[in-house]
Amino acid sequence: MAITEHAPGTFCWVDLATTDVLAAKDLYSKLFGWDYLDIPMGPDMIYTMCQLNGKNTGALYQSNEANVPPHWSLSVSIVNADDSAAKTKKLGGNVIVEPFDVEVSGRMAIITDPSGAAFHLWQAGQHVGYDLVGEIGTQCWAELMTNDTSACTRFHKWSLMKKKNSRFPRAS
Repeated sequence: MAITEHAPGTFCWVDLATTDVLAAKDLYSKLFGWDYLDIPMGPDMIYTMCQLNGKNTGALYQSNEANVPPHWSLSVSIVNADDSAAKTKKLGGNVIVEPFDVEVSGRMAIITDPSGAAFHLWQAGQHVGYDLVGEIGTQCWAELMTNDTSACTRFHKWSLMKKKNSRFPRAS
């Protein structure tokens, strides 16, 4: 299903920080049928959109951070990155990276919940997030494994109550 916006509080994007972009591209094209669109993001960075039938399903990029293994990062759609980051602190989470603009694409922050699970807050600009969901080869599930479900339930509940009208993204 093609997507034009994501309701606040819903997952809207996933990207992979990897130490071997070529191997990742090879694996995921064979596994999910993904094609790739490389977007230069500066002198030493390329952000690669992962696509099915020309629709964005996520992204990947080269990470050279010492002592950080390759990992997927999820983004949650929010109305206002600055307000959500401030609320994160009040609710017992931590702001790892304060809100910042990603050119014209949107505004984001990186936070952790009370258990230390990290994720991104995404305030859409020209990039709403996934263009395609509900198809084979698209992100379909996210799960938090924690030893403090009470604190995490209280923390995550605030974003679930901020949805516009629907539990699911709007199809075009």
